[in-house]
Amino acid sequence: MDAPFPFGFPFNTAVYLTLLVGTWVLHVVFMHYVLGGTAYLAVRTVCLGNRAETSTTATLLREWLPFVLSAAITAGIAPLLFAQVAYQHRFYTANLLLFYRWLAILPALLFAFYLLYLLKSQSTILHRAVFRITSKVIVCACCLYVAWLWTTNHLLSVQSMETWTRQYAAGTVMYRTAEILPRLALWVVSAFPTLAAWLAWQLWFNLDGGPELLSDVERETSAADVRHVALLGLCGLVLTCVLAAVYALQLPAADRTAFTGPLARIYLGAMCAGVAAQFAMWLMLWRRPQLNRTKLFIMSGGLAITLLGLGVLRESLRLTRIVIADLYPAHEAAATVSGRWLFAAVLIVNTALIVCCLRIVQHAREK
Repeated sequence: MDAPFPFGFPFNTAVYLTLLVGTWVLHVVFMHYVLGGTAYLAVRTVCLGNRAETSTTATLLREWLPFVLSAAITAGIAPLLFAQVAYQHRFYTANLLLFYRWLAILPALLFAFYLLYLLKSQSTILHRAVFRITSKVIVCACCLYVAWLWTTNHLLSVQSMETWTRQYAAGTVMYRTAEILPRLALWVVSAFPTLAAWLAWQLWFNLDGGPELLSDVERETSAADVRHVALLGLCGLVLTCVLAAVYALQLPAADRTAFTGPLARIYLGAMCAGVAAQFAMWLMLWRRPQLNRTKLFIMSGGLAITLLGLGVLRESLRLTRIVIADLYPAHEAAATVSGRWLFAAVLIVNTALIVCCLRIVQHAREK
């Protein structure tokens, strides 16, 4: 691994790792909205009570969270499949060791999905503050549980056979390591800059007279709303950088070389540049809360570069901890199955269907 990602690997391995990172980034764009949005709603409602219900950002989140959760689940299928192809027995072993704790992801997501629709409907049961607060806290807890399970699964999958044997023999409820909490905290906090970018675009559509997909959102957005979103983005970026440094420092020195070695250092630099671009745009919007396409495109470009760099750094750390060469023959065998064209066709069809659904909703609300 003396070449930048994904070079230096056999062709088939490089293809699967590239597809894994690319589809993971797409999934994270939606996942961050859900994770950050549910946490935002829960904390805001607990702290502000009824005043939290009237804000533009809260209204946007209640309207969009059910759809974005379904998009996050759909977009998560591709990186899940590529992780199985790229890491095979490691991924399967972690699933089996976690057993019913891993299977609990499905009911947690279903429960969160239907509660989000309940919150969107503004049902009469939600007129009482205790039910609103409880519902939002439960949704947030479900999303955090899923994030915790994925973090645990990932860390367990890169362990040695001896660790797996001890885990199975002990029969413990969860795999415990000092790395879980700082890693999970980093993923949770990193969701807020992405959430802020989503909200900024949604505010711009309402402010600029673009396609208005939400009937109950005011067409005019105050400067206070823009400044609030900018502050959310700034705080999220600062906390992400702090927690990233804390997480990196608690890693063994051998693991930290994954970030600064030939495999990932170009992406580390690109990620830092992306963070700087986001920070500059959010600072400008906080000082002068006027949204325009130029600022939004620069900020979104910085976010895309940051997430891509983050995805490569994530994989480089995993590749440092395992012997990927042992999986090269399996990757070659997988490439002969010829399922890539079917994957591409399903991706195109699903994307078209999602776009059609959005257009149908848009036209219905304009009538």
